[in-house]
Amino acid sequence: MTTLEEPIVENDDDSTKDTTSSAVLDILPPPLLQTLTKKSTSEHPTLLPVQERAYRPISSGSDAVLFAPTGSGKTLGFVLPLFAQWLDWKKAGKLPQRKRKRLGPSDYYTQQKEEACTPSILILVPSRELAKQVGKVCAQYHPASSRRVATVFGGVPLERHVAIMHSNVDVVVGTAGRIRELIRKEHLSTEHVRTIVLDEADVLLNFEDQPEIEMLLNGMQEDYQLVLASATINRLVKDFVEDTMEMTSKDENFIVVEGVDG
Repeated sequence: MTTLEEPIVENDDDSTKDTTSSAVLDILPPPLLQTLTKKSTSEHPTLLPVQERAYRPISSGSDAVLFAPTGSGKTLGFVLPLFAQWLDWKKAGKLPQRKRKRLGPSDYYTQQKEEACTPSILILVPSRELAKQVGKVCAQYHPASSRRVATVFGGVPLERHVAIMHSNVDVVVGTAGRIRELIRKEHLSTEHVRTIVLDEADVLLNFEDQPEIEMLLNGMQEDYQLVLASATINRLVKDFVEDTMEMTSKDENFIVVEGVDG
C-alpha cells in the first residue's frame, strides 16, 4: 500500500539547503506558504527535490512527468503548483460557476436539480486508499476550503459521492472506475477541467484501468494540462508518455528523481 507522503522535511543545517528550494518558496503564493509553514517541523520549511523541480513547469500550465520513489513527496509536488494555478484562475475570474435549474411542473415547481459538478482539477488514482491520502493532502492545502475537494472511489453507494459534489467543488480525486461512473450518470462533467493528474500511473495504467483512462481522455473536448506521477517506469508508462503525452526523457518537463526504478 502506498504510504502518505511527508510534504516537508526538517533541515537545520543552512549550508546544505538547496537554492532551488529557496527560489520556489520565494514565489509560492502566501496562502500556500502559510499552510506549508504551519506543517513544518522547523522554523523554515524546506521543499523536497521532486517538489522543487516540479513547481515551475506545473504552475506554468505545462504537461509534466514526475518519476520519483514512493515517499519522495510527489503528491505535494503536483498539489502546490496546481493550487498556485488555481489562485491565478480565481484572480482572472476563470473558475466555473455552477447553476441550478428547475424541474418541470410535475415536480411542484419547488424542487431543483443541480447540474453536473464541474471541477477545474481532476486527479485519478488506482485505489481507494490512495484516493483518501491524496484527497486529504488536497483538502489541507486548498487555498479556499477543504470543502472544495471531493474524494470518490468504489465500494460505497454512489449517492454518497453525489451528495458531496456540491457547487463549490474545484478538485475531484478518485479512482478511474468511480469517476467514469459519475461522468456516465451526468453527476460529473469534464467541461471545465483544466488539469488532469494520473497519480501512481505505473499501477493506474494497467489492463483494468487503462480503458477507463483512455475513454476519459478521449472524451475531453477542450485543451487541458496532463500531469503524470509514478514511482516506477514500466513499459505501459513509457508507451503512454511517448504516445499520448508525446514526451521523452530528454524533455525539460520529464522529471526524474534519483532512486526511481527504470
